[in-house]
Amino acid sequence: FGNMHISWDQSYHESNLFTFENFSEKYVLIKNSTTGCLRASPKINLQSCDKFRIYLSAHWKLVPRIKAIEIKPKVVFGPIDNLQNPFPDGPYTITVQRGVTRTQTSQVRDLQSYKASLESSISQAVASVEFAYEIENTVTTSEETSWIRTETRTVTVPAHSKYAVVQFVADVKGELDEDACQILNGNIKIFVSRDKYFYDDDGNKINIYTL
Repeated sequence: FGNMHISWDQSYHESNLFTFENFSEKYVLIKNSTTGCLRASPKINLQSCDKFRIYLSAHWKLVPRIKAIEIKPKVVFGPIDNLQNPFPDGPYTITVQRGVTRTQTSQVRDLQSYKASLESSISQAVASVEFAYEIENTVTTSEETSWIRTETRTVTVPAHSKYAVVQFVADVKGELDEDACQILNGNIKIFVSRDKYFYDDDGNKINIYTL
């Protein structure tokens, strides 16, 4: 079921092992080896059920934990117009942040499941390998200050050129507000042009703020 899961942090017994069975196009039944079904009313518990008697409260709709990912550009340097200068301009020292930063102050309750959900969801995004690298190498401890790091780069603007440095950022929205975060791709992209416009690899004019 991708990044949809039930998390359990206590001792494992036979009754804690669940299977997911399709009940209809929208709902599944969550069962364990004692033929019980997981129910939501009056509280989440196990009740015996079979194909002849299945409670409505045992109809579960699985939804992705991460519901939206938007990849957008972030200009970290420039644009610098050096078109009229016959000499290089620089060097400049720029700072680039990479990793994962959450927008909520509450602590992640289950680090491994949160990390797995991010990795599963980002796998369908543009430059998924690069974003997955940031998740894998930063979300390794509950100490979130270590999830983001700052690196310095040195750049020089060539003569007769327009120059900019762009970083790609993934805005992540979750079914739970506490899952919201930003993933900052540390692999920057440099744009260099010989006129006032920037171009993509196919020669088309682009706006680096809305790539």
